[in-house]
Amino acid sequence: MNTIVWGECHFNTLGLVQSLGKAGHRVTLLTDDIKGNFVCKSKYVKEIHLIQNYNIIDQIVSIIRLQTFKPFLFTCGDTQASFIDSNYETLSEICYLEGGLRNNDINYYRNKSNILRLASEVGFNLPQNWLITINRVLPGDITFPVIVKADNSVRGNKTPQLTCNNAKILDRHLKQLGNEYFPVQVQEFIKKDYEIMIQGCSIGNGRQIIMPIANRKIRHFPTINDAGSYGHTVLVDGDQGLKLQCDLVLKLIKTIGYSGLFSVEFVVSRGKYYFLEVNFRNDGTSFLSTASGCNLPHILCQSTISPISNKDCKYKPVYYMNVIPDFQNIRNGRVNFFKWFAQFLKCNVYYYFSWHDIYPFLGYIKNKIIK
Repeated sequence: MNTIVWGECHFNTLGLVQSLGKAGHRVTLLTDDIKGNFVCKSKYVKEIHLIQNYNIIDQIVSIIRLQTFKPFLFTCGDTQASFIDSNYETLSEICYLEGGLRNNDINYYRNKSNILRLASEVGFNLPQNWLITINRVLPGDITFPVIVKADNSVRGNKTPQLTCNNAKILDRHLKQLGNEYFPVQVQEFIKKDYEIMIQGCSIGNGRQIIMPIANRKIRHFPTINDAGSYGHTVLVDGDQGLKLQCDLVLKLIKTIGYSGLFSVEFVVSRGKYYFLEVNFRNDGTSFLSTASGCNLPHILCQSTISPISNKDCKYKPVYYMNVIPDFQNIRNGRVNFFKWFAQFLKCNVYYYFSWHDIYPFLGYIKNKIIK
């Protein structure tokens, strides 16, 4: 099947390209930068188009019309996914898409206020949340520590994100943020035992949802809020707590009416799951599902041709490491070298690196050296 991947120079984009390519799909890459973009070096990328910041919709439509067969268009970031959602009705006539049924159906839920409200109604446990508007007035019932997050994942990105231990630090941080980042979410900071992410694929606006595998994050670097630098996959059916969360995810996705790849993030503290957010797109760690025997992007493509069965997933455990960032945990004393090296040897998946597609990794290393 012809597939189009719109993404930046990032392991999120690379993982999606490799998942599709390994399954035999022809991949066209859309990106805003070609020079130094290691994703372009993947053997699975058959065609590359530079997307400029003007007339984007016209550029995308013209690229889609160049395809021999009706393609599937994937995105790898909230900005791109939001743009597609804004133009869903136009694009859905000429390609397969992730989204709802109409323009902006999913963009509504990219605001954390809206998705948290629905998650609460569905039955998830949530940390306490406070919405701070542009006037920067702090509610009197805030309990510390807290973490500040953008309310809109597209507009705010991760710039506002900071953990604050008291009102003075929070007040100073909010005053330093530009008006364009407001409103922001101030969320109770849960002291977690670990973080876990359920990977899924919704077909037919929630008619069928496949989510057999989760990613448990053991270690992070440079921050506790990234995709994780060391961890392993978990079979959902083998964990009662995860199965209960999946039942709620099922209700959430069906209520929204979403079709496409998604991930749902949780922190676990003392055996209790706390819902954090949903990514309505390919997630940066979705390649772990592929490595574990469940190629969700391929399954989504196949669903446009024939019925899908859960038997299409054959689970095998995966330990993964993002080697260069995770090595910093030795330097800062979080883990000793011998323990780290034993974990390194235990891994069967490494971010960026694949013997079957080596050139993106060499490009990634070259970028690191240049920087």
